[in-house]
Amino acid sequence: MLGARSGSFVAGISIALAVESVALHFLLRGRAPWLDWAVIISSVATLGWIVRDYRAIGATPIVVTTDELRIALGRRFTAIVPRSRVSSATIPTWRDLPDPLDKSYLKLSGTTRPNVLVRFDAPVAFSGLAGITRRASVVGLRIDEPEQFVGALAGPAGPHA
Repeated sequence: MLGARSGSFVAGISIALAVESVALHFLLRGRAPWLDWAVIISSVATLGWIVRDYRAIGATPIVVTTDELRIALGRRFTAIVPRSRVSSATIPTWRDLPDPLDKSYLKLSGTTRPNVLVRFDAPVAFSGLAGITRRASVVGLRIDEPEQFVGALAGPAGPHA
């Protein structure tokens, strides 16, 4: 699911964070040194979190086996769903995409438009950060090879990654 990652987005946010941190450093260094250090430490921690999140998304692929579908968007959301609960998997056009405000829809395609929609027969619990659980009947994914993924879910074949 490397397609859900956006290197240019991460780079842009990182550059903006660095520029703002340098500007705040020069603004605060003589006036409030303790606040200057707090800004520097929080900026470095934020940059580290952004990079770890980007790497985690690439390290956790979506896996289809004969029995289950394992969905993960890094550490943000994960679910293991029996294949019998998957009602359909399609490659959507822009008209097929659910309303982003629909509570039964979970978009796990990062900053990009989903190229696969997976529908479940009943809402599925997705575990998130800090114990947050989100239930969804439809999930939007960004898959590197959407045709192969949809075919793997449609057929009874063995494990796929």
